[in-house]
Amino acid sequence: MGSRRAKRIAAKQKGRRKTPRRELVLRLLQKMPEKYSGVRGHSRLCEIAAEEIANQLRKKGVEIDPKFVSRAAFAHDAFKQLGAITKETAIAKNYFARKGFPEFAETLSATHALQKLDPNKLEKISLPKKIIIYCDNVCRGVPIIKGGKIVGWKNSIFSVEEAWKTVRDRINKGHVEDRQILGSNAREFVLTKRIERELVGMGLDSLRLIRKVRKKFNKKER
Repeated sequence: MGSRRAKRIAAKQKGRRKTPRRELVLRLLQKMPEKYSGVRGHSRLCEIAAEEIANQLRKKGVEIDPKFVSRAAFAHDAFKQLGAITKETAIAKNYFARKGFPEFAETLSATHALQKLDPNKLEKISLPKKIIIYCDNVCRGVPIIKGGKIVGWKNSIFSVEEAWKTVRDRINKGHVEDRQILGSNAREFVLTKRIERELVGMGLDSLRLIRKVRKKFNKKER
């Protein structure tokens, strides 16, 4: 009896990685100024999406830790209010490394990597990093406009093509001032589509992902 129980525990633990508690990440997000409330919603959405992707792939026999991946997705923008992307990513990496989560910190270091990534090196990125990058690009915030001003954000998950359209619309309508962002985002979405094809090849059902994540996120938002 004891031997069978030990085997079940070992099987359950297989592939798991050291992961910070969700409360730690949540406290970081809650410390953000109110104007970053859209980031908190985006982070929750990425968390749900990453967990669903990992669960789908795991059922297809892919060795992956859903808790690790979803927690990293939840934490990927935890220091967004502190400055430029390269700065916030470095701060996040150092913070979690000091807390005793070096592998988690390393995974976060690739969160916004697509902006400078050599396309030929995409296949060298780990699967957890690819999932987080994918979630960050398909989980988007659509601005709520009143009187010509942005008064809030509605977060949702989209197909890669729909997500790219939300970015173009924001820039074309003047809600993003720097039009150079258009070029960098176009490159990101091309690479995101490549990641999606790889995930689908592993067993991801992207339409099912969108349905399940929207349902779960909308339920949490009520």
